[in-house]
Amino acid sequence: MSALTDSWVYLFGSDDGEIVKVGNAQDLRKRRRQHETAQFRSLKLHFLAGVRGWKAEQDVVLASLKDFRLDEGNNTETIRAEPPVVEWINWLRQQYFTWTSIQAGPDDLPSAHSWSFEESRRVVLDEPNPELLVQEWDYANGELSGTAWARLARSRPPHNDYYTPRWLIDLIRRGMGGIDLDAASHWVAAREHGVTNYFHQWRSAFDNPWAGRVWLNPPYGENKRWIDEIVRYWDAGDVTQLSMLSPVWAFGTSQATPLIERSSSMLLLTPTPSFWGRNRDGEIAGPLEARFGSNMPHAIVYLGPRVDEMKEAFGGKAISMRLDGNR
Repeated sequence: MSALTDSWVYLFGSDDGEIVKVGNAQDLRKRRRQHETAQFRSLKLHFLAGVRGWKAEQDVVLASLKDFRLDEGNNTETIRAEPPVVEWINWLRQQYFTWTSIQAGPDDLPSAHSWSFEESRRVVLDEPNPELLVQEWDYANGELSGTAWARLARSRPPHNDYYTPRWLIDLIRRGMGGIDLDAASHWVAAREHGVTNYFHQWRSAFDNPWAGRVWLNPPYGENKRWIDEIVRYWDAGDVTQLSMLSPVWAFGTSQATPLIERSSSMLLLTPTPSFWGRNRDGEIAGPLEARFGSNMPHAIVYLGPRVDEMKEAFGGKAISMRLDGNR
């Protein structure tokens, strides 16, 4: 590990859920102990989030939180855990570059200005489900289980969601030269895929603009509304490249005709990829674990000029077919 990256901006939360400690350290466990033993009152801290960075990054984050500082003289690292702060932490835990465990995390070094506190960077906490006697966060595993912070975002995908394997995303990124937008995702998948800009249940693809190089693995059975959006943004010139994954049969329907007319090529995946999400018992089947999902033949329809690059990227993992669109 490079000494240039072996440092973190951390967020620790007090056991009572009242304060957040923000700082910078190379040894997170040691720094947590220092915080706990330096207090005049008993203090137990929990690791809420961490992002790689040095003091300069810490200063940006603390400056963004200045309105929430606890008024204790020069103690600028102590922040009141008011709802905006907690919802920002909830948002931060959903970003692919954030550590949510003190034990391990990604190596990315994002600009602190891209993730420090802003009103737009807030995600409300899960509300209790009145139909459940025991809430999901009451028994979920993890460092925050049973604490005042248990409702913060957990790496647990929804039921019925199956996500694209990382290797396929890497090939798409190589073929298109990058991914600017994942138009149908979830933060758990976005973290695994390393995609910063994505649409999800609370940031709808049908209410927000598309642009650039777009990846799309839409929910099954809803292709028409997605194809309508593709056509709209493609014809407007906002989308410069697009790759859409779906079962092969979906591209042979009449509702897919406008998409095929604009497509440059189709990649028939061999073999059919295995998707990941929750398994049949409701537990996470992660990218390195047993996978579940449809085994029907799948293909990627590609819109854009990089037909040869897409073919080369997929190599023996797909049969590439050029399409002669009408537009």
